[in-house]
Amino acid sequence: MPSADRPAAGGPVRCTVRCTVLSRLGWDGAFHEPGAIVALPPDVAESLEAIGTVAPAGDPNAAGDEIADAIRALDPDDKALWNKDGKPAVDAIEAALGRDIAATQRDEAWAVVAAGREGAS
Repeated sequence: MPSADRPAAGGPVRCTVRCTVLSRLGWDGAFHEPGAIVALPPDVAESLEAIGTVAPAGDPNAAGDEIADAIRALDPDDKALWNKDGKPAVDAIEAALGRDIAATQRDEAWAVVAAGREGAS
């Protein structure tokens, strides 16, 4: 059966890039949850990587680490950077990164940062 990385016999060979899903992705007729490996055309992979939806399969935590680092760099005393629930504001993280992120990505990175802070105290 043909797929993104296995074309029909005699059909054109399509180049794909293996990526790790970082936030829920609808692709190829299915939804892929974070941690799943998907094969994407290079241009699609590049676009999705730019918005933090996927990362190269060999580097599944790169975007999450980048978001966590941006959270750690936020001024904890600047109330404009934080929500009332204590989480960092998505727009503050986006400003630090220079790109858009999803609230789910913020939540995943925040869980890591918060756990590290609790472990340090």
